[in-house]
Amino acid sequence: MATLLTILQTVEAAGVTDAVEVRSFPWLGTSFTAQHTPGTINAGYQQPWALLVAPLLVFVLVAQPWRLLRRGPRAAAIEPEGA
Repeated sequence: MATLLTILQTVEAAGVTDAVEVRSFPWLGTSFTAQHTPGTINAGYQQPWALLVAPLLVFVLVAQPWRLLRRGPRAAAIEPEGA
């Protein structure tokens, strides 16, 4: 959000009236757009990487693969009692 506000302030200070598209370093894959006309300021951003990261994050949180790594190889080989 701070990046978008900085871009808006820069566009306003420069007096640019056309739409400006900015791709900032810390936000790889995200593009910010800004347009300043007298009396209005339009802004927006697109994050196509969020379409990949969000489902991956949900999968990792639900599957909890670190639990399998923490158990070790012996846990899978142990048979339950009564089998």
